[in-house]
Amino acid sequence: MPTIYTFEKEKLRPIVDLFLRTGANFDEKFPSAFKRPMRLIMQENIPMVLLSDGFNYIEALFTKESINDFRKNFSHLKFSNLREKIIYVKKWSLMLRQRSSDKQHCTHHNLTVIFTVENFKLINQEIPALRQLNVDNLHENEALKTMLD
Repeated sequence: MPTIYTFEKEKLRPIVDLFLRTGANFDEKFPSAFKRPMRLIMQENIPMVLLSDGFNYIEALFTKESINDFRKNFSHLKFSNLREKIIYVKKWSLMLRQRSSDKQHCTHHNLTVIFTVENFKLINQEIPALRQLNVDNLHENEALKTMLD
């Protein structure tokens, strides 16, 4: 029987804030103390993957290696079955990309921060609390909008 997991505090907004404050350079300037593994909810996976910390969501990109590893370890599941499930992201990074704000809703002034998942696993024994499935777009946060301006 799965247990209900409640996310206690925001994780995505502080790391995106720090990422933008360090010049959007994840490899060299981003402090390694903030690169810890974390639990996230897969909000949506069609037409784009959105991950949430229970408070905000961000567009995500899964590397080919992470998808292959998932298929190897969970061959009985499709990637689309992960919708509204909790995943444990072991290795991740952030990147800043240009995208048309007319066509993409996760952008601000044609810029978007993308959460890249390099290694993850499914947490089958936990489900997110219902109140944490209705979350806000991270790019609508006023402080982050100011940094992207």
